Formats: sequence, structure tokens, C-alpha cells
Amino acid sequence: MGNRILHDFILKTRLFLWFCAVMVNMAQGHPISFSKADANVCKDKVTLHVSVLCEDYFLFYGLSPNDQNMLQAEEISVATEGHKSFLLKYISVLDKQGNKLTGYVAKVQPFDVPAEGVSVDDMSKSRYSTDYILQYDLDEPVDFLTFSQNFGGEEAFVPSVMELTIRQEGVEIDYVSQLGCGQAHILSFDWSAPPIPLTAQQRLARQQKRSQQQAAMGISSYVSIYSFIYIERFEIRHEVLIPFLTLESFIPVKRKDNNFLDIQEQDAAKEKIAEFFTIRNPVYIDGIKVKGVVSRVDFYGLDFKDFAMMAPRQRLSVMNARVGVIISYYTKGYPGQLDMDWELFNPNVPVLRSTIFTNDKTDKFVFSRFRRQFHWSDPGLEKLPALGMVPSPLPVPKLFVSWLSVCFSTVMVLVLFLWLKNGMKRGGMATIIVLLLLSLISWGHCRIEIDNPLRGDYEISQIQSSVVFETLHKNIYRAFDYRAEGDIYDALAHSVGGDLLPELYLIIHKGRLMTEQGGAASRINEVSILDGKMLDCFYNEQGRATFTYRASWTVDGTVEHWAHIHERTHQYEADFVLQALNGSWRITDFEMLDEKRLKYRTRLRQF
Repeated sequence: MGNRILHDFILKTRLFLWFCAVMVNMAQGHPISFSKADANVCKDKVTLHVSVLCEDYFLFYGLSPNDQNMLQAEEISVATEGHKSFLLKYISVLDKQGNKLTGYVAKVQPFDVPAEGVSVDDMSKSRYSTDYILQYDLDEPVDFLTFSQNFGGEEAFVPSVMELTIRQEGVEIDYVSQLGCGQAHILSFDWSAPPIPLTAQQRLARQQKRSQQQAAMGISSYVSIYSFIYIERFEIRHEVLIPFLTLESFIPVKRKDNNFLDIQEQDAAKEKIAEFFTIRNPVYIDGIKVKGVVSRVDFYGLDFKDFAMMAPRQRLSVMNARVGVIISYYTKGYPGQLDMDWELFNPNVPVLRSTIFTNDKTDKFVFSRFRRQFHWSDPGLEKLPALGMVPSPLPVPKLFVSWLSVCFSTVMVLVLFLWLKNGMKRGGMATIIVLLLLSLISWGHCRIEIDNPLRGDYEISQIQSSVVFETLHKNIYRAFDYRAEGDIYDALAHSVGGDLLPELYLIIHKGRLMTEQGGAASRINEVSILDGKMLDCFYNEQGRATFTYRASWTVDGTVEHWAHIHERTHQYEADFVLQALNGSWRITDFEMLDEKRLKYRTRLRQF
């Protein structure tokens, strides 16, 4: 009997620790589904009042924001209606035998949707929540009930938490728990001696007791680490979002106050954290160990919603702070094989659940002490095509003339003319011969370069000029598919010539940076030429075929971190100068005429 009581106590303690850990870890995190449910158990029915944030519609239904980053009212209305069957399917109330009770939606109280919709930045605010009343009729009073939620099903990618309050005949039972996805909570009901309402003083004392218990435990059992592995051309990227105190169980961070971490202490810890992760997360690409480059180490507070965005620099409580680490492993081309080890395990971190993104494909992998290595091999994905080259006309040859030889020749012609005019007197022929010899001898000296008077004007059609420009313009942006600066320069050199190369690199690179993403460089997804026309064509001073071209185009770029995709579209207009260099066309100069941002929005990666 004593062993049974001890076993039950240990089990309940572990469950309580887990619930507290999840409470701290997931309450405000994004992308995380967070809902509230109030269950009132009566003798003849169970009534479940569920409050769902608008954010859940975005997470589970893939609502697409418009160009103003707003969720549209019509889509929200459809999702509100569809969520009724979602809740009935994924919230389970089980009887003592484990049978699922049949429920129905008794009432829905939606929030007032503004005509312009709901901003993605505001969708997690409490004023945008819908109340659903689910009812489960009972044939007789129950003595046990099991509550669980599995939002999205077994393969759901979105982490979810449902805060659950349980009442018996309207009286709150002695605790409030939180249910993670797939977790269950079992409760017994005594109908012979139902609970009595607590006084305000008793309720306050109970809340203080819970706070003290949580403070005493800390979050040493905090196990919710998020891991996303991206396999892309020229880059393997591992993004890890880890609670601060979980991280500190591996690597201590110095601080003056045990309860808080100030900005200076965060900055001092970044280098140490970066070095730690590159050592403890070894990666082999095509059998070669590749050193990781830590591009970001960010500290987030509890109220932060989108971890892909830049976190404000502020003093943080260590009880609910999280650390986001992004490690990149660069390659020379598309990787053929990847082996990644994860070595960070302790009693607080028994496993690491990772989501693997390869283009549009999503997989899952669980690291553990007995399965520390993730292996991936190339399934034959599309390689980058070769850069386009456009042959160009050869330069018109220049003429080289000796001014000294021309002088002798001119004098010789003059003497010849006078000699013939004056009757070819004796001695004139000798002078002409001497001048001819001097002209020939001096031909290789005192030479000057002149344009070929027979070259004519250079001509190219509008269609031909458009083909040349569009090919080179496409090459320029494709060069930024590479990650290393040297590789980008080499690719740009196929289409850009002269002193323009470093200037154009800096301009396009700057245009790719998203300041709201901490200066992360966006991936260029699509470049669309809207309009283009040749302005002029001619031979330049060096005799090279040249034409000027005015074009307007749009560039769609994305930055993705932690499964959130931030999209941005810019429109440009510029004049370009194209020249024939070394047998092919190159862009040698340009002037930006106009630049504007058309849209910016956030969406969740589909899975």
C-alpha cells in the first residue's frame, strides 16, 4: 500500500512538473497554438467552453495575408465555422473505459471582425478570440473523465497547448493544468461529497502556493526545444529554439542576478553559446566535416510571438526567456549526403524532435541518446542550370597610322606633283625615291590610333536587345543563389564587366537584406521583367558594340526562420549599358531611376 501511494505521488509530481514546464515554455510562443478551455462537469452533461484565438485559424488553416499583411474577414468567417468540427475531432473527453464521449457544438460566439480584417501582428490578441460551447450529454454521473487534445492530428507540425480549468457543478477543482498535444489529464469525481466554493482568501492562498511551488522547481524539467533543419542549395541550416534554463543546464551563463539576464550579459554569452553549438552539433556533408557558422544568437521574452523577427533588446527573466540559435553549414553545390549529430542530452532533454525541410517537403526526426545521428541523401532534386552566355560582335579593328610616315608621304606627293608639272627635270626622281624610302622606314614609328572610317554605325533590333538584356539580368540574380561571397562574384562575372562588378554586388546584396529580420539576406524566388526597351545602340570609343536599355522589374524575396516565411516584393526601374567584351555581352553600367516596396507579408510554411 505504501509503495502504491509513493508511486502515485511520484507520478503526480512528474505530471505537475511537466505541466508547469509547458506553461512557461509555450504560453505565448509563436508559432504555437494556445487556447483556453473551461470544463464544467455535471451529473447529466459536460460543458466545455473553449476560447480560440484568431491565430489558430492562421496556424491550422493556412490563411493567406493580403499585401497589407491582413487576414481577410471572409476567410476568418469560413475558418470560424470550420473550427467547430475541428474541436469536436481533436478534443477528446473519455469515460472510465476509454470510450470517447459524443459531443456537439451548442453555441458559437465569434468576435467582431473588422471590415479590413485582422493584422497578422494582432491575431494573438485576446480581443480576437471566438468562444465555442461544446456539450457532451451523460446517461449517468461519471466517476472518472480523461481530457486530451491533439490539435491537427498525429502528424501535426504546429505545437499546441490548451489551458484547462475543470469545475464540478460550477465549482473550480483544486488546480488548473495545461495540456500539450497528445497529453491526457485524468480526474475523478466524488458525487457523494462534491466540492464547495472557495472563499476569496482561500483562492488567493492557493494561487500563492502554486507560485511558490513553481519558483522552487524552477524549470529544470523544461523539455520543449524546437529544432528545424533546412536542406537547401549551398546551405544546411539548423535552427534551435531552446528555453534559457534548459540551455544553462549544458552551458552556464554568468549573471549578477539569478532571476534576470541583462543586455550586457546576453551580449557576453552569445559568443560562448555560438561556439558551444558548433562543437556539439557536428555535421558531415558528403562525408566531409563542415564547420558551422552561427549567424544568430537571439534572446526572447515570454511575450514575443514570432521568433523569426528581431527581438527587442531588453532585460529578461530567466524563468521564461528563450534562446534562438541559427547555425549554417555552407556547401559548394547541392549536397548529396548529410549526417548530423546531436549530442545534447540530459535528464531535462531526453529527446530532440526536429522538423526537416527540403524544398516543399517536410519530414520529422527524433534525436535520442540511442539515435543521435540524422542521415539524409539526395533524392535527385533539381540542380541549378548553367548561367546563360550571349555571344557578342567582335570589336571593329582600329587603324594605326605613323604621323611621321604621313608627313614624308605628303611631301613626296607634293614633290611628285611639282616634278610632273615642271617637265620632270633632272634630280626630281631622286628626291621622290628618298622621300618614299623615308616614308616606308618611318611607318613603324610615331604611330597613332584612329577610328576605322569604314566601320559604319552599330545596329541591333529591339527583339535582339531584349533577349540579350533578359539573359544577363536573370544571370545577375541567379548569382545570389550561392552563399559564399567569392562564388557570387564568380557567377556575376559572367554577366557584369568593368568596375561595375563590386558596385552591383553591394547594391543587390543591400536590397536583399530585411532589417525586420535582423539583417538576414532574403532568398530571391522570382524576378519578373515588367517592361523593357532599347534606347540607343552604337560603337563606343573602343569600337565595341554598345546599347543602352531601360527596364522595370519586380523581385520577390523570402526569409524563413522557425517555419515562418516572410515575403517581400520590390519594384525597380533603371537604365543599363551593355557592351561587347571578350566575345560576349556584359552589363558595364547602370543608373537606378526608381525603387519601391510593393508588399510585405508573413505566412506559415505548409506541411
